[in-house]
Amino acid sequence: MKTRIIIVSLFVALLACIPVQANTTVQLEGPAGTGIGADLIFSYTGLSATTGTINLSLSNVSSTSSDDLIILTFNAPEGVTGASLTSSTNPWLFDFNHDGINAGGFGMFDAYLFLANGLEPGQTDSMTIGLTGTGLDEMTEMDFLSLLSVGGLQKSTLAVFENPAYFGFSYAIPTSGQQPVPEPATLLLFGCGIIGLGGLKRWQKKA
Repeated sequence: MKTRIIIVSLFVALLACIPVQANTTVQLEGPAGTGIGADLIFSYTGLSATTGTINLSLSNVSSTSSDDLIILTFNAPEGVTGASLTSSTNPWLFDFNHDGINAGGFGMFDAYLFLANGLEPGQTDSMTIGLTGTGLDEMTEMDFLSLLSVGGLQKSTLAVFENPAYFGFSYAIPTSGQQPVPEPATLLLFGCGIIGLGGLKRWQKKA
């Protein structure tokens, strides 16, 4: 029994060293009556102190067929000094510049994704962004999503839609629909801890 407890403890310690990816779902809602909106699943993994990865899953949930999503902007902590788009389903253009992305009345953002053909309503796209900087292993997805644009209406995330008749916007603030989702590694770590406690309790009874 002692051997089993030692093995479980070592396994838990090993899992604690594995980078855990966290997911946060953000609902970007347009003005009332426009029917435009998007769902963004934002995942961040700190690979090391100097490198990290953002995985995005972006869905256009607009109710009007002509409302194509063409732009997504968000922010990043000061510790992030460089970013590049490493993969995407569609040919998105990407730019990164702290407080250098001008979104008009919504203020200045840090990161910008543009899709010329637009993401049609009902479509979902996935993108991966590689990061460089300092302290990236200590960051979480909320360190990105809680940051507001500088000036203007100060939003954390903004989507822009192109309609033949108008430009539409949907956006989120840090409290809008963000639902942290436990990852498998987190659940496994928690489960192993429960198993270890159970084994320890049985060993104490026998002693």
